Amino acid sequence: MNKLLLSLLLFIFVCCKNWSQHEVDILNLQQSFVTKNETKFLNHFPKDFNQFHSYFGWNAVTNEPEKLYEACNDYINYWFDLLNKAKYKKHESNIIGVCTNGKWEADGVNYFRDKSINYIKEKQKYYLINDLNDPEAKSVLFFLFDSPHPQYDADFASNLSTAKQHIVYKLFKNDLFDHDDIDGDETFLKQNKPKLATVDSISIGELKQYMEEELPTIFDYYKHEKIDEVDVWSNKMFGRCCSNTDLTFNENLFFKISSNFNDEKYPFTNLSDTQYLSAFVFKPNSKVKIDLLLDLSADKSYLEGEYSNKNLLKPDEIIMNPIKLSLINGYVKSKALFYENGRVKEMKVYVNDTYVETIILLDTPLIQEFTVNTTFKTNDNITLEPNTYYKGTKYDDICISEVQTNLGEIALPDLNKKYNLMELMNKK
Repeated sequence: MNKLLLSLLLFIFVCCKNWSQHEVDILNLQQSFVTKNETKFLNHFPKDFNQFHSYFGWNAVTNEPEKLYEACNDYINYWFDLLNKAKYKKHESNIIGVCTNGKWEADGVNYFRDKSINYIKEKQKYYLINDLNDPEAKSVLFFLFDSPHPQYDADFASNLSTAKQHIVYKLFKNDLFDHDDIDGDETFLKQNKPKLATVDSISIGELKQYMEEELPTIFDYYKHEKIDEVDVWSNKMFGRCCSNTDLTFNENLFFKISSNFNDEKYPFTNLSDTQYLSAFVFKPNSKVKIDLLLDLSADKSYLEGEYSNKNLLKPDEIIMNPIKLSLINGYVKSKALFYENGRVKEMKVYVNDTYVETIILLDTPLIQEFTVNTTFKTNDNITLEPNTYYKGTKYDDICISEVQTNLGEIALPDLNKKYNLMELMNKK
């Protein structure tokens, strides 16, 4: 439509008392879409579901399409394109506005729903839902998951906070289908409910075992590493420290730890440097992934050549079942720095890029451990993906001080019977 003609029509409609505000608002949106007036278009785009439906939906009373029904995809695409611009970020909250109290329908309503889900997933905008109170979140999540045949999206749900994941579960159990449509409610809950980490009492006991006197806090034990590293060494975390006379094969297995993110001052190598007082540091929006592979190089191994780990272990050999890991959450150089910096709260676990489970880490400087109910084989890749965080009182940095590097306590005991390390060492 000619821009001048459209402006003239708008002027006439505004002056005519018989025209409703609703019709004027639609015409304003049409004009801003044609002229590509971005600010005006964003301001006139619907802010709630009822308004959105009255523009782009199907009128069930008259059994006719609403004014912009046929052009809905073009308008919706343009709106989401504008949200991709940093200067319009404030308008992304309108996704929540339109989704609130929404009900699934075909065509424009469904198209907006799909675009909203993709935007949240691709841009990692899960805070739009996590920051809502529970009743608001329930309304939004109902709309996002509702359809003629609702499908549970494990990846989407795993990015939600614990409370919001529980809302999704209850929606699938009570609202989206009949009660019997979920194949085993308890199984569904068990498979999708985050798992809580626990304190690693073994590693903490090892950290204290050689100390002649008890120190006031865990931070003092960590600091003692500067005085005598052996006094506060943890065999479970790092492997055998001082004697190899009775080493097992599993103690000869180590993780190689890396990350897609690296800070020169606080690099990912701090995760596996056996130093309590260093930390890997990143920002909450960094989309960090921490990868753990079985280190098959000869760098740390007592075996080499024909009897090296690389030659002994088959590609599909089961190393762990289930997966068990310990780590030190936060920056534990001091009590002040622990609380001033952020810590990881929820962490997704993948094996070979397949989502397995979400772990809730404890907000504690103590060494903690968790179990993931799946197997880990020789050539598998474990990925830890921090998801939500405990906020620091002073800094927005997120810190992890250490991740377990030795598999001696967590690999399958049968490996020690299958591969006798002492005998193999004598053969090299």
